[in-house]
This record gives sequence, C-alpha cells and structure tokens, in this order.
Amino acid sequence: MEAIIQKNKLTFNKTNIYLLNSIKEKQPLLFDNFLNEISKTALPDFTLLNIEKIISKIEKFEIKAVNVKILVEIASFSPFLVGIIAKNPDYFLNFLLKKNNLNIVKNKKDFLLSLEKFCSNVTELSEFKKKLRYVKQQEFLRIGVQDICKLVSLESTTFQLSDLAAAFLEYSIRWLQKNLFKHIDLSSIIILGMGKLAGKDLNFSSDIDLIYFYTNTNNSNKLKHIYINFFETLTSVINDITEDGFVFRVDLRLRPDGINGPIAMDIENAIFYYENFGRIWERGVLLKAFPVAGNIHECLKLLNRLKPFIYRRNLDFRVAEEILQMKQKINNSINHKDSFNNIKLGIGGIREIEFIMQAIQLIFGGKYVDIRERNCVKFFKTIKKYKFLSNKDVDFLIFAYKFLRNLEHKIQILHEKQTHSLPKNSNELKIISYYFGFKNVNFFLEYQFNIRKKVHKIFNNFIMFKGLMLKSQNNDNFLDETDKVKIYEFLKKYNLNESICSTLITFLHSLPEETKNKIKDVFLHIFKPLKKYQNRDTIIINFLNLIDKLKFNSGYISFLLQNKIVIEVLMNIFSKSVYLSNIILKYREIFEEVFFTDFFKIKKNKNEFKEEVATIILNSLSYEDILENLRIYKQKEHLRLGLHFLNQQVNIIEVVKQLTFIADTLFSESVKVVKKEFEKRYGKINTEFIILGLGKFGSRELNFSSDLDIILIIGKNTSSEKGLSCIEYFSRFLQRLISFLSIRTKNGIIYEIDTRLRPSGNSGTLVTTFESFKDYHCNSSAIWELQALLKARVVEGNKILAEKTLDFIKKVIKEKNLNKNDIKEVLRIRKRIEVEEGMESDKIIDIKNGAGGIIDVEFIVQVLMLKNKIVYKYGNTFDNLVYLSKKNLLSKQDFKILYKKYFFLRTIENLIRMHTETHTDKIYIENNQLIEKKELESIINAKTEIRKIFNKLMEV
Repeated sequence: MEAIIQKNKLTFNKTNIYLLNSIKEKQPLLFDNFLNEISKTALPDFTLLNIEKIISKIEKFEIKAVNVKILVEIASFSPFLVGIIAKNPDYFLNFLLKKNNLNIVKNKKDFLLSLEKFCSNVTELSEFKKKLRYVKQQEFLRIGVQDICKLVSLESTTFQLSDLAAAFLEYSIRWLQKNLFKHIDLSSIIILGMGKLAGKDLNFSSDIDLIYFYTNTNNSNKLKHIYINFFETLTSVINDITEDGFVFRVDLRLRPDGINGPIAMDIENAIFYYENFGRIWERGVLLKAFPVAGNIHECLKLLNRLKPFIYRRNLDFRVAEEILQMKQKINNSINHKDSFNNIKLGIGGIREIEFIMQAIQLIFGGKYVDIRERNCVKFFKTIKKYKFLSNKDVDFLIFAYKFLRNLEHKIQILHEKQTHSLPKNSNELKIISYYFGFKNVNFFLEYQFNIRKKVHKIFNNFIMFKGLMLKSQNNDNFLDETDKVKIYEFLKKYNLNESICSTLITFLHSLPEETKNKIKDVFLHIFKPLKKYQNRDTIIINFLNLIDKLKFNSGYISFLLQNKIVIEVLMNIFSKSVYLSNIILKYREIFEEVFFTDFFKIKKNKNEFKEEVATIILNSLSYEDILENLRIYKQKEHLRLGLHFLNQQVNIIEVVKQLTFIADTLFSESVKVVKKEFEKRYGKINTEFIILGLGKFGSRELNFSSDLDIILIIGKNTSSEKGLSCIEYFSRFLQRLISFLSIRTKNGIIYEIDTRLRPSGNSGTLVTTFESFKDYHCNSSAIWELQALLKARVVEGNKILAEKTLDFIKKVIKEKNLNKNDIKEVLRIRKRIEVEEGMESDKIIDIKNGAGGIIDVEFIVQVLMLKNKIVYKYGNTFDNLVYLSKKNLLSKQDFKILYKKYFFLRTIENLIRMHTETHTDKIYIENNQLIEKKELESIINAKTEIRKIFNKLMEV
C-alpha cells in the first residue's frame, strides 16, 4: 500500500490507507482507475477524502469506468457539490449518469417541466419550499459538473443558471396564485429581471436582482397591500434559508427609489416615478432589464415606455462622471489588499469592464439601437464597428471578461459562497490554479493580475473616463473676471477687438460655479497658441458660442481639457473655415462625433462608407430618424474630410473622390429608404428604372457644397398596382426622393438635387422613358447636352436598363461628328458663362467661370473626347487629362500645364467654399482674407496660361 500511495502522489498516513481500502472494497474493479485520476489532481489527499465521503454514503455503487473521471473531478474541486451528492447520492447515480443529463443544455421550458413533475400535487407552502430546493440542488449539481468538467461553454452555464432562476420565479407565482392568492389575477403580475439575470449571465452564487410590478387598474389601496403581501411571500419562497438551503438570494434594492421605495409598484406609478424622479444610476440598472416571469407582454410594453428615460437622444456625458464617482466609492469601500484579490470590484476587475459597457450604452444607446445588448460579450462584439475602443482592446476585454467570469464561477462553486475574491486558503488557490492549467500558484496569480492590469489600463484610457477627474489648473488668474483692468491688459497682447474682450468678461461672469474653473482652463489652452492664428476674434467668439451651446456640461468640458488636440483642431477650423465652423456650431450632434468616432481617420474606402450608413439606417427607429441621421452623417463626414484638407493631409484629388463616395452611398441608401416607404402608399409597379448621375456627380469629382445632377429614366410605360401611370408614379417618387434629400431640417440637408439636365430641361417631364430619352438624343439634343452625357453614369437602378442606357450613350457619342459649327456653339456657350456667371473685373476674380478658369479645362477635355469619339473612361477630369495625353491627343506640354493649373484652381475653389459656406467661386480682392497676394498672382497666371491653351485648342 505504501508504494501505491507514493506512486499516486498521496501522503502516507493511516487516514489515506483507510480511505483507499474503503474505496477498494466498494470498487475493486475500478480501484486503479480511481488511483490514476486522483494522482492527476491538484490535491490528491483532498480528492481522496471527498471520494470516500461520497462512496461511504452509497450502499450499492455501480459506476462505469468512463464516469470515474467525472466523480474525481467533482471530488477534486467542490466541497459544495460533494456535499450535495453525499446527502443525496441518487442525484449522481440516477439523475446525472443514467439519464445522460450531463450532455443536455436545458432552458426555461425544460426547468418548468421538472418543477411541474415534483410540485404539481403540493399544496402546503413548507412542502413547496422543500421541493423547490430539491430541484435546485439537482440542477446545480448537473450544471456545476458540466462546468467543472468543461462539458459545456461558459455561456451555456450562465444561460442555464439564468433560465433556472426565471423558471423558479415563474412556477412560484403560478403556485402561489393557485394555492394562496386565488383572488389575484395572474396576468397582472410582472417580474423584471435585472443585472446578470436579465443578461442570462448568472453566477453559481449570484443574487437575482428583481423589480416587482403589477397592473392596478382600480388604483385601490387595498389591492396594493394584497400585491405587497403576494410579492413578500414570493421573495420568502425563493430567498429563505431552510434546512434544505435556499433557492436563490433575492435582491430588491434596484426597485424605484431603491430601499426607500415599496417592494412592488403598479406600472403607472412606476413610469411617473422614472419620468419625474429617475436618476442616472436607475437608468444604468434598467439597461439590462428584461422580463423573467409573469405577464411578459405587459412587461415589454413597460420597458418600451421607459426607453426615452433610459436612452437619451442627446449625449449626456454626466453619465461618465457619475460612473466614475461610483467606481471611486467602490475603491474606497475595499482596502488595498482586497483591490488586488477581488476580481469583481478590484483593480481591472469585472466591474470596470461592465462600467465601460454601461457608459457607452447610457451615452450612445439613444443613437445606436443595436448596442442595447444585455449580454456583455455580445455587447462588445457589437460595438466594434463604432470604434469607441480599438478592435484590439475590444477583443482583449471580451477575453478578459470571459476569463474573469470563469474564474468567478470557480471561486463560487467551491463552497457556493457569494464571494468575488481569490481564496486565501493555499489549497483552494492550488485547486483553482490547476483548473486553469497552472501547476505553480504564483504563476497563476501573476497571469490573472496581468490580465486585470491591462483591463485597468484600458479603463483609465477609455476616452469617456479619461481626464474626467481632472482638477482645475487654477494656476493663472488672468481670467479673473472681477479684475477687468488685468484681463483687458492681457487680451491686448492678442490684438482682440474690444467688444470681444467685453463679451468674454460677461460670459465668464455668467458661468455656473461647478464648471467655471474648468471652462477657464479651456480658455487657457486656447490662448497659449492663439498668436499663430489669423482671425483670432472669430476663434474666441466661436468658442464662446460652442461652450454656450453645450450648456456648460462638465463632461464635455473635461473631454476638451483631456483631449487638447480637439481644442487645436477646433481653433484651426474656426480660423480657416466658416463652412466647417457652422457645421460644429449649428449641429450639436456633429461636435459629439469628434470624440467618439473615427473622426481623425484620413481616408476611407467605399465599403467603409456603405457599412457606416447601413449601420445608421439599422439604428434608426423611423423614417424621420433616418432622414435626420443621414444628414448628421453627411455633415460629420464633410467636417472630417474638410479638416484633413485644411491640414493638407489629403489633396484635392482625394477630396473629390471621398466626397463622391459619400454622395454615392447616401444617395443610393436614400433611394432604397424612400422606395420602401413610397411603395407602402402607392404600391409597386412592374417596370424598371435607373437614375443617371451627371455633372460633377456623374464624373465623380464633387466639391464641398456641390448639388447632385440627376435624370430618372424608366423602362416600359405601364401602370402601378393602384392605377397610376408610370410617368405619374415615378414623378411622385422622384419628388419624394428630392424632398427626402434636400428638405432643410434641424440638421441641415443631405444634398440639393438638380434635374435640369433631363431632356428638354425644365420644360420636359420630370422623368422620361428610355425610348423618349433615346429619341430625344438621336434627333433633338444640343452640343451642350452631349457634353453633359459624357459624364453620365448610373448611380442607382436596374442593371439591364443601366447597360442598355450606357450602350446607347456610347453609340450617340461615337456617331457624333463634331464640326466647326459645333465648336462655335461650344465657344458661344463658354462665352455666355464667362459673361453672365463670371462677371470678372479689377476687383473680382472667378476661378471657375471666368476666362481661363476651371470650366476652360473641362471644356477642353469634353471637346477633345467628342472630337475623337471617346466616352469618358473614368469620368474624372484629372484622369481624362492623363488619358488624352497618353493617346497623344494632348501634347505633353499642354497636359502638364492644364493638369497642374486645374489641380491648383480646384484646390482654391474648395478652400473658398469652405471659407464662405457658399457655392461661390469668386475672390473679392479688396476684402479678401483667405488668399495671400502671392497666391492671387499665381491664380491670375494660372488662368492666363489655361486660356492660351483653350484658345489654341478651340480654334475653329
């Protein structure tokens, strides 16, 4: 026996000899199997003792070799589960092994069937409590063994525990109503699960957080007392500790007004409370709320009515501050040592991951519907596309959360204790370490703490928390609004207008005390680099307007202080671009995007735009929401791109490409949205349609502030389901689309739409059939309309009709023989634009319409393409200049000049539009604050060189 003991890593003593002999006597055939499995465990002596505890309680012990490993794993890990088996051996032999229950993942319905089986004939409350605890022990044993033996995933474990709790509640309210509260209407009972129960994320020793509601249509006080009695009894059934233990610990502290509120509340009073008195912490706990028992339909209606309370349309960064204050209270409540041992509340623990989740949901849940996810892992997978955190950090938080929750389960299943701290007992630590694959306890402790340190780092660097606890610098009192002489002396150094100084002082006087010092610190950071900027008065005024618009929200101000790069970005924008400044100042939601999107990403591809817009539509709750949200997106993307353009991080070629990607995506998605809504009212129609993009939309070279030129072409002329003619049907559809895109709302417009390039212009029908389009361009179109067709591309619609239309356009262009009269007409049109639109003088330069302007280059390209029967290969003027040069249709010298000067003038054109927020292409020399004298000379020289080439190439 001594050799056997030593070989199997047991301690040689009388106790172990006795225990081994006992096992050998009971299981002679499987004795070697037991020894082999025991030797692999963390504490063989401990495991041996627990096995004997089980075996000694069983008279007839029939077990297969394959199940020895399961029994040893239970014995090696959890005295709690060993106790269940020792007390009720039948649970192990018959319930687990013979019924194959270890391979089943049960749900609420399965658990309700089990409860019905054991409790259907019970009428006494004490007996009912006993039966519930009987079922609880069976199921906890089954789920616990599945977990320890790694037979199911962590998600399956938490799912079963959560559904088990929900089933106990559901069955208990039915039993109580049937046996003790017959006068209560069962449909009036509502039980809201909170926290981990609602997220189907329950631990082995979790409380179940509940809120009780009821429907009280009579508003009777007598009825209220009956319901209170009912819910008190229900709590007792589940929560009371009897000789058979308890079912689940019940926590009711999350109810309206916490421990000060009644144990249960009728729905209407609850809604009144939340809408009028609800606090941020109550919004936080309701994030995970979900019906677990009772009238599920009524509960869902209640949650739907509470959505405006939980999820706010505007971002409220006070949430982040309050969460951090809660975290600080937690830190203060546990001592230094516990902060290292407590895997839930300590450094980098589960709570820090949950706080990140809660902050994002409370701040952004009103905007992004799909992040309203109760399960933590699913939530983090969902938010990847929103870039609140890097994908690397999100993946790590998912890994860390799973690991820490698994560790939490293992700590709790040892003794079914509600603890979140690593065991102090060295043997228990060794058991846990072995489970996670570590033979050395210190290595395991270091491993888990390294994970938590990284979680803590992500938490501290998380932009919504970062810097929120900043104290005011308060190291310079030059902004002391009470000392006007001193502040005026300081502001003089910046040559600020006197009225600006007065406005600033008045503004500082008006600030609320809780944010005054932080706002002064923001201005400290503004004044430091102010001298290097032009338009300093504008910068100060815009910041005053911005901070006023943010309503002095301390969360916003803290973000500005922590993210000083944003202050610099805003100064740059306010100094250089009225267009971008107004986007920020007019649309509060755009400013919010600066912090929490990939705002500083320089380039995006078309798929990225598509994914982002698809997500916006997915998260919009109504047609009106989509209409507003697409406007916000367009403004945000123009702001992002405009900033990078101002900073010379992207050139004009990339700008027009990105602007076109944005337009393509927004236009295409708008067509789908409007079509879906339109068909609800007007029905469908059995014909195809396409929309042609023309002008700069068609040639993929949009400017800031560009409108979209389009034509809608339909196939066969038929009638709709509701009897409208094809022309009338699509005319109404196009009018609806134009309205969707161009109507001005609180968030501006998406795009102005121009349909004047359709056949016969404004005098023609709003839509045209393919045959009419074909007939018109074969017989009636003018040369300028052929120029327009060169840029045509299909931006939406039926592929077959698209191919047919583009083939026709190619045919028209190739069949056109450009003669002298055509060239003369082109020159006449150009001259008319120059005179009527350009209107240049000694005081005005028009870089687009004036002589030698942008249009000269575009006309040169168009005429050369028509002359040589070439359809625009790419549409883009830059690319076609290259194409013409390669085909020797444009000399290398002319190409170099035209490409370089066109590039330069298009750059200036967009800078002007950003500076003025208009469609203008004019520079007013006397009042010019944008273009320096040398640059003006370069513009004049560029136009002169372009006009020379224009005159040479356009000679008749």
